[in-house]
Amino acid sequence: MSDKNKITIQVLIICIIAVAIIWLLIVPVFNKIKANSGDFLQKRTELENIKVEISNFKDFDKSYDTYYSQINKMEQIIFDQVLIEGELSLDLIEFLKNEAQKRDVTIKITPAAVETSSLPMFKISTFRLNISGGISDCLNFISRIEHSRWLSEIDNIVITKGEGVINANFLLKVYAKNQSTI
Repeated sequence: MSDKNKITIQVLIICIIAVAIIWLLIVPVFNKIKANSGDFLQKRTELENIKVEISNFKDFDKSYDTYYSQINKMEQIIFDQVLIEGELSLDLIEFLKNEAQKRDVTIKITPAAVETSSLPMFKISTFRLNISGGISDCLNFISRIEHSRWLSEIDNIVITKGEGVINANFLLKVYAKNQSTI
């Protein structure tokens, strides 16, 4: 073998060793840097989110009194406008009678019970309603009850059909103020 071939082989071996060193030592280092930079970006994003949450808490802390007063106003509106007073409300009974009269529906209202609800500030006043009239009139009357200003629920409805009229019997549960907790 000539000196030229020996030098070529030695250069080739040195190149292969250099490439192997680069491949085995430097590439994993760059891969770790790449992985760590991705982790760094994720941590940085989490930090920014935490900073935003902290600023929101500071804003909430500064505005707490305003929020609290607004919540109290909304609560008072609910108590004044949506809930009936105590166990019976003449406004509610008048509303039911007027709506029945407007829709040519005969109505019989019987107070059924006053129950406690799962929330201590409410009681549930229950009325048994017996209505009769045309199908569309009765359905419109029930719809008016559901869309009235009072917080109510219709339960145990039984509808019987006669000649041209229907009779409906149901419980109307209306949420009332619990006077002892207000």
